[in-house]
Amino acid sequence: MNTNEKIIASNINEFNLLISQSEYIEENDLFNDIDNLPIEVQSILNKYAKIEAERRLDYPDLINCINELNEVGYTFEYGYELEPFNLHKINIIN
Repeated sequence: MNTNEKIIASNINEFNLLISQSEYIEENDLFNDIDNLPIEVQSILNKYAKIEAERRLDYPDLINCINELNEVGYTFEYGYELEPFNLHKINIIN
């Protein structure tokens, strides 16, 4: 295998890993199952959904939401477009 073939193979492997990670996140994203989350998590999410209904959420809103969720053992990620994804449970260390 020459250098170009190795680079192409490496890129294909990285691409496949990204697809696998994306599929895992989509399958396990608790935003897809909000009704079965604890009431305190639903309450936090509802609070920010109401804000979003009035105006677009900004970075401080997302950080505040994450901080509130962290207190009850949850977090999420967001991208450049400020779209939350990958809501998941975290371990809280006291």
